Amino acid sequence: HALSYVFSNEGVPHGYALSSCTTIAHKFNKSIYYNRFKDIARKLKFEPLKLKKPLDQAADDIMPDRGHLDNNPITVSKQDIMKCLDEIVNANPLA
Repeated sequence: HALSYVFSNEGVPHGYALSSCTTIAHKFNKSIYYNRFKDIARKLKFEPLKLKKPLDQAADDIMPDRGHLDNNPITVSKQDIMKCLDEIVNANPLA
């Protein structure tokens, strides 16, 4: 959930931001639901998300959000966040 706020803060509707961010979070967490989320998001035909900030700056904005990061099943580092953000904006996780 924490990943989506950097997009929402740039004007992307929160639910739209969650479509890609939740899909990538399930992939990162090796969730059994990853493919299900990916299929649903793909069927909704959302355009890929763009980010105005550099990835490292966006990751710095996310890191203090301990309320969402601390309850993640896998410990999340700044590098993990940058990798997830890179996949969201550069690899189109919904393709």
